[in-house]
Amino acid sequence: MKPPASAGGDVKQLSRAACGEATVLLSGLGVEELFLGYEPYQAVLLQRLPAWARPALGATTMVPGPRRYRGRADKFGRLLQLGPRDWSWATQAYYSRREWAALSPLIGLEAVTEQHREVAGGVLDAGGTPLSALAECDRRLFLPGLNLLYGDRASMRASVELRVPFLGEPVVAAALGTVAEEQLRLGDGKARFRAAAVASGVPEFVARRPKTGFGAPVRSLLREHGARLWAEVRRSPVFDDVFDRRTADRLVAEHVRGRRDRGLAVFGLLCAAVWWERNAAGGAGHSADALSGYEAAVVG
Repeated sequence: MKPPASAGGDVKQLSRAACGEATVLLSGLGVEELFLGYEPYQAVLLQRLPAWARPALGATTMVPGPRRYRGRADKFGRLLQLGPRDWSWATQAYYSRREWAALSPLIGLEAVTEQHREVAGGVLDAGGTPLSALAECDRRLFLPGLNLLYGDRASMRASVELRVPFLGEPVVAAALGTVAEEQLRLGDGKARFRAAAVASGVPEFVARRPKTGFGAPVRSLLREHGARLWAEVRRSPVFDDVFDRRTADRLVAEHVRGRRDRGLAVFGLLCAAVWWERNAAGGAGHSADALSGYEAAVVG
């Protein structure tokens, strides 16, 4: 349901840039999962809202304001409509349950979310909290299945060794020995980690500053150029074999017209089209050519 975001490309580019100067790089991979730094963890704290007030959070997406805030409110609102066993896959999904059913009628949601529900259910059935269940899913599924996987592949492709000191046994033991709720404050992820950093001598302004990523401006690029690209990509056979073309059209239109922030959902459809043509359709289709031509135009 969710393709790798631009972070994999970041590791690749950084590794290529560093390979002439160093053969070993240190990475902060694992900190967010161990010490609860991701934004969706904040949504778990919002479960304290009464049930009648939760739909109001999703309604804030209709209020004029920065798109990134409306996007976050939309996602948090959707999470609060689900039970704790569904929070893990939902934090990593660009589509709601209803949207996925319309977009991919041939692939049931359960086939995609089974592992997440199994891990979360094991924690909850053993008496764990919803927050600890979400963190356990990210540590056992998201971290090794995506973050570490693309980090290792991207760095090794550039002949650079990527080391992850925050996943050393002492650090992991310290993180797992702390109650999940003590790691997090509303608006302050990695609270215990930041406090430990300050206590060890890291300057306050460094320890407290927000995380800064290297993400490409996918949303704005697709809002500006998405209609032209989609006119080509929507012809891909993946929308005959797997996805419903009309549902995909609607998702793209919502983003291009500024109704909702669907940039990463649209990006996922573009990735799926290219992958399907190369690996399942015997090269049929020209989505890769359309996108590569766009890339060349932007670079030029």
